[in-house]
Amino acid sequence: MGAAIAGAVVAALLLLYPARASAAAAAGEGRRLHTLFSVECGDYFDWQAVGLLHSLRKARQPGGVTRLVSCVEDQLPSYRGLRIGHTLQVPSFSRHPRTGDWYPAINKTAGIVHWLKHSPEADNVYWVVILDADQIIRGPIIPWELGAEKGKPFAAYYGHLKGCDNILAQLHTAHPEFCDKVGGILALHIDDLRALAPLWLSKTEEVRQDKSHWSTNITGDIYGMGWISEMYGYSFGAAKPGNITRLLSCTDEDLKNYKGHDLAPTHYVPSMSHHPLTGDWYPAINKPAAVLHWLNHVQTDAEFLVILYADMIMRGPITQWEYGAKRGHPVSTPYEYLIGCDNILAKIHTRNPSACDKVGSVIIMHIDDLRRFALLWLHKSEEVRADKAHYATNITGDIYNSGWISEMYGYSFAAAEIILRHVIRRDIMIYPGYVPLPGAKYRVFHYGLRFGVGNWSFDKADWRNADVVNTCWAKFPEPPDPATIMKQDLDARERDLLSIECGRALNKALYLHHKHRNCPQLGTFRSTSRKADQVSASNKIERVPQKSSTKSMADGREKTVERTAATVQPLHRSRRLARSSTMWIIAMWVLSIVVFLLVISVFFTEQRRNV
Repeated sequence: MGAAIAGAVVAALLLLYPARASAAAAAGEGRRLHTLFSVECGDYFDWQAVGLLHSLRKARQPGGVTRLVSCVEDQLPSYRGLRIGHTLQVPSFSRHPRTGDWYPAINKTAGIVHWLKHSPEADNVYWVVILDADQIIRGPIIPWELGAEKGKPFAAYYGHLKGCDNILAQLHTAHPEFCDKVGGILALHIDDLRALAPLWLSKTEEVRQDKSHWSTNITGDIYGMGWISEMYGYSFGAAKPGNITRLLSCTDEDLKNYKGHDLAPTHYVPSMSHHPLTGDWYPAINKPAAVLHWLNHVQTDAEFLVILYADMIMRGPITQWEYGAKRGHPVSTPYEYLIGCDNILAKIHTRNPSACDKVGSVIIMHIDDLRRFALLWLHKSEEVRADKAHYATNITGDIYNSGWISEMYGYSFAAAEIILRHVIRRDIMIYPGYVPLPGAKYRVFHYGLRFGVGNWSFDKADWRNADVVNTCWAKFPEPPDPATIMKQDLDARERDLLSIECGRALNKALYLHHKHRNCPQLGTFRSTSRKADQVSASNKIERVPQKSSTKSMADGREKTVERTAATVQPLHRSRRLARSSTMWIIAMWVLSIVVFLLVISVFFTEQRRNV
C-alpha cells in the first residue's frame, strides 16, 4: 500500500516538474536572457505595465526586464511613472520626425533600435524576449525551450496578417514566400535582433506610407487605417535575407545613360573591363576589383559576407551557421572543371598547390578573411589572365581556350596562398538542367548555362541586348506547366521541375518589378501591348540559334536521385511546437490516470485480503 501511494506521489511530481525545471534551468543562464516591452507616457500604459511586471515576477521569468518608455518632451515634467520597473527612456516617434505621421505603434520598433545602440544591457545577453504591455504572463518564456535557435526565432501565430499572402507582401519584400504571420510574443537571438531591428523599423515606415493598400481585405486590419503596419514591418523585415548590395562597375560615360540606378542598393565602382595598365579586355575581373573597392570604401558591421553572381535565383536564405562557415574556413560550392588546381598551372601561380580548392559560385566568408584575401584575389586573377601560354583547355578546363575563367583561378590560387581551406557544399547551388542530388535543399539556381524542357529552353546569352527591365510587362517565354511533366524517369522529372521553377521565378520577378514601377494595367493601352510584342519579336531576331536537346544537356550528369525537398525550414516554429506541447501534456495525463488506477487497484486488493 505504501509503495502504491509513493508511486502516485511520483506521478504527481512528474506533472509539476517540467515547469519548475524549466524555470530553474533558465535562471541558471544568468544574463543570457532579457525581456523587453514598450509603452508611452501616461496612466493608460502605466497600469498595463504594473500588470505585466507583476505577472513576470510571479512567473519567475529569468533575466532582466526593461520597460522602454517613449515620451514627448512636454509630457516628461508631469509624468509620474518613471519608477515603474526598470525603465529606459527612448526618443518618441509618435509624430514621425520626417513625415509628420502620427503613429504611436512605431515606438515599439524605434525603442528596440535605440536599446540595441545605447543600452549596455544589449551587450550582455544572448537571447531577447519581446512582449506587448497589454499581456499577462502565466509561466516563464524561455527561448531555447520553445525551440528558438540562432537564425530561427520563436513567435506566436497571427493569422489575421493576410497581407503575407497577397499583393502587400509582393510589394514590400523580395521574398514574400518567407513572410510568416507572427507577432505578439517574440523570442530571438540577440544577433538576429541586431540584424532585424533596422529592417523592422524601415519596413514599418514603408508599410505605413503605403496608404493605397490599407484596406481590410488586403491587410486584415479591421479599421483599415494602417494601425498594424508595425506588425507587417516585423514580418516583412524577417522575410528579407540580410542586407544586399549590388557592386556596379561602370565607366563614367556608361553611367550617364544608365537607367537601372534604383534596381537595388548599389555601390558604384570604377570599371576595370579595360585593364588600366595592360588594356586587356576582361570584364570578369570586375568581380574581385569591386569586392576590394567595397571593402576599402564602405564601413560594415557584418561578420560574414555571402558573395553571389548576378545570374542566380535565391530559393531560400543562406546563413553561415547553417552551412558551417567559420573564420579561416569559408564555405563554397564545387567547380570540378578547375583542373588547373592539379597540374602545372597551380605550381606556377601558388606556393601551396596542394591547398588549391576547386570552388566558386556561392561564397560564404568571414569579413576578416575577406579583408586579407581580396587584394590577393585581384592580383592572382591578373597574373593568371596574363599567362596566355597556359590558356589551353587541357590545362585550365576552359572550353574556349580564352582565359575567361582566370578570375576563378585567381580566387582558388589566392586562397591557397594564405591556406584558406574551404568547406565544400554540394547542396547549396544547382544549375537548372542538372539532375539534383537526393534530398538536397538547394538555395540557389545558377542559370549560367542553357537549359530547357521539351521544346522550351532558356539561355541568358540570347537576351543580352533586350531591355526587359525598362519595357513594361516584357518577359521571357513561359516555361511549360509543371502538370504536363509526366515522365516516368524520376531523375528527369525532378530536373525538369527545377528548370521550370527557375524560368517561372525570373518571369515573376519581372512582373513584380513592372508592377512596382506602376506600369499601366495589362490591356489598358494598346501601345503597351505593341511595345511588349516588339520586344518579344526583336528578341527572337537577336537570339543566336544553337542546337540543343534535353538528352545532350543530360549527358555526363549525375544519376539516380530521389525527389528533392523544395521547401525551406520556416523561420518560426510556433505551430509545430504547439502541437508537440499538446501531445506531451496528453501523454502525461494518460500516465497519471494509469498510476491512479494502479493505486486504486492495489488499495481494493489489500481490502479484500483483510476481509
